[in-house]
Amino acid sequence: MNFQVAIIGRANVGKSTLFNRLTESKSAIVADTPGVTRDIKIGKVTWEDSTFQLVDSGGFISESKDPIEEAIVARIHHLIEESQVLFFVVDAQQGLTPEDEALADLLRNRQHPDVFILANKTDSAHWESESAAFYALGLGKVFPISALNGYGINRLKDTFLKYYKNQLPTKSPEKNIPKIAIIGRPNVGKSTLINQYLGKEIQIVSDIPGTTRDANFLYYNAYGFEYYFIDTAGLRKRSKVKEAIEHYARIRTQQAIETCDIAVLLMDATQGVTHQDMQLLRLVQQAQKPLILCFNKWDLVQNQPHLLLHFQQALQLRLGNA
Repeated sequence: MNFQVAIIGRANVGKSTLFNRLTESKSAIVADTPGVTRDIKIGKVTWEDSTFQLVDSGGFISESKDPIEEAIVARIHHLIEESQVLFFVVDAQQGLTPEDEALADLLRNRQHPDVFILANKTDSAHWESESAAFYALGLGKVFPISALNGYGINRLKDTFLKYYKNQLPTKSPEKNIPKIAIIGRPNVGKSTLINQYLGKEIQIVSDIPGTTRDANFLYYNAYGFEYYFIDTAGLRKRSKVKEAIEHYARIRTQQAIETCDIAVLLMDATQGVTHQDMQLLRLVQQAQKPLILCFNKWDLVQNQPHLLLHFQQALQLRLGNA
């Protein structure tokens, strides 16, 4: 069984910065804007000769009517049940907040994994002394850390290995597992397609365009074969890419295309081949990657001959000029 550690906490406490620090990557988008991380992010941590799976989650919100925020909280509930250890991240500089206490109440009111409270943003001795306030949560030892500069990470590592080294898998040689990038415009069903393959709702699915912001690697094993699916943010028109977060999401989509072994371009069969579809197609051509064209919502077209004809003509015209 794979040993899983989940990073949980309220929004903007530095969970994704910690994820990048521990996985020695820059795979999670980091910004000062709360709510950047929506889908879970999965990575691998290797400490000495041991390894474990690390999962980054969205920010916990105790009360919200927003459907995406509700989906994030539901995902956090699943992570708590599925993980062996939780890294509960709090902000040492802001101190104990009602959201921290609400998440601690959630953990206390159910059977939960072992918890490490990580008082992040401990950038000086002053903030290290302030981090003692988090012992009031009653969940165990508090580790003052700085995910940004690495302070306290070695102490966390030593303590973690002291308790769990015998349970952790030994690092194995890297395998060349094929990577399949699912690309397409916003809201064409990329996350839904991946969830269907995985057999569970790993990615948040919503009618709101832009729900997926990062490029997420998801392991898939079936029929004796292993793959990584890369779920990407939808490619928008450049005129609509106003926020820095969306700018980075666009870059991650381009990087996913360059990294993958096969690209699957998912299109909306009811809308034909759009300008954004063509942009993605050209990116795949420039990267010289194999391409599979996939048409979602086909059930809405196959029984309407005029739409099917329109789609076929658009496909021949647009792809014929590619």
